[in-house]
Amino acid sequence: MGRSDAGLSRWRLLLILLVIGAALAGGYAWWQRQAQLSEGEALFRGEQAMNASLAGQSMGLPVVATRCSNCHEARQPVPLSDQAASAVSARTYASPLSAMWLQQARLRHGGPETVYDARSLCQLLRTGVDPAMIMVSTVMPRYQATEAQCAALWTYLTSR
Repeated sequence: MGRSDAGLSRWRLLLILLVIGAALAGGYAWWQRQAQLSEGEALFRGEQAMNASLAGQSMGLPVVATRCSNCHEARQPVPLSDQAASAVSARTYASPLSAMWLQQARLRHGGPETVYDARSLCQLLRTGVDPAMIMVSTVMPRYQATEAQCAALWTYLTSR
């Protein structure tokens, strides 16, 4: 094998290693996203606990009372008294959460437009203040959500 053949073989080997590295990196990113989706869904459904209390209260709430799906799930039964109130309350107690609902600009209570991103969702979970600086109902728990929990919940909600 000549010198040029050896150099060409090294380049081929390097190219093969780069392709394998890229495939592994892509596989890891896919795996990481799947893990975040699973964790986010578990948080949303209350299968994984997120510590929370009501606004102004110090006593922690049980997991069954802090599941996002309690109020934001579109497939739950609605009390008869709520069915006539509005199109949203006919499906859920609070707005059904999805990528479109979170990321589409809309007016709330006559205030400025509200559009969420991962950071503002986390702020809302922790403080009850939305991106338009409007306080949500005190019925919504205030969570002691970690950055990882916020990221997982955002990943899940924006995949719906």
